[in-house]
Amino acid sequence: MYIFLLEIPATIDLLKQGFEGGFAPPKRIIFVGFPTNTSDRFIINLYSDGVPDKTATTLFHFNPRFNEQQVIRNTWSPDTGWEKEERYGGFPFKVGEPFVLEFIASTENTIIVHVNYQPLVTFSRDDLSKLSLLGVSLAVELSSVVLCHDKPITTTIEQTTTEEPTTTTEEPSTTTEEPSTTIEEATTTTEEPTTTEEPTTITKIPPTQSTTVLIPTTPIFQYCSKQTVFNNLDIPTRIYLTAWGLGRGFAPPKRIIIHGTPTIRTRFIINLAEDGVPESTADILFHFSPIFTQNE
Repeated sequence: MYIFLLEIPATIDLLKQGFEGGFAPPKRIIFVGFPTNTSDRFIINLYSDGVPDKTATTLFHFNPRFNEQQVIRNTWSPDTGWEKEERYGGFPFKVGEPFVLEFIASTENTIIVHVNYQPLVTFSRDDLSKLSLLGVSLAVELSSVVLCHDKPITTTIEQTTTEEPTTTTEEPSTTTEEPSTTIEEATTTTEEPTTTEEPTTITKIPPTQSTTVLIPTTPIFQYCSKQTVFNNLDIPTRIYLTAWGLGRGFAPPKRIIIHGTPTIRTRFIINLAEDGVPESTADILFHFSPIFTQNE
């Protein structure tokens, strides 16, 4: 399930979104966004049922602090207050640089934290079966939150057709003017890229969004067993596929799925290019350009 265009601070009632049964394998929560300079920290909390920071227990407090260059982890309850902080581990966040943050449920009430597909820390303290609410606050903008609660897709994706699946033709109702791109990673490898380069043109969030009650729009269909989703792209944009875990090359069972709406009846262009600067030092491997004036 995908929730788009969050206005911060935000609180998500996970039970109302169908994310029930606590936080145990194979569940995970994925945040796509970037830190801002509006504060020296941002906070993501997992809560039990109740009123956050009052009657609800904070099962997991995740708090990157830029002034200390540390990620603080902790728990809090109305009865005992804050427990002992955990501060070890690296600090992979930079103001203005996109990140993909994953909370991965593991056994024995353990949360595994990945940042940009690399392990960061683990946290094991409270009873995660009580998970009910998710809270985000302070210096961060999030383009999407992905709630993964089903087992990974194991069926083989057919390679004999270039048609997109016909089971979903709707665009998400909160983003009808900008495209969203779904990229499948190869399912035969778990190797993650070692580069830290991140795209810098795909994270802008429209400033007109003002909702604070988060209700998911029509969710993007789960096309791939392991997929990366980019929402609300600024055009023109350039996505470094290797930096986002797609790996080099384009061979089965990979696919790229693009949802969007043409805005001007002239043309639009999608290019697949090799390393380098497209149309300068990089070969364009595939040029796709619908021309409306020629109907071609």
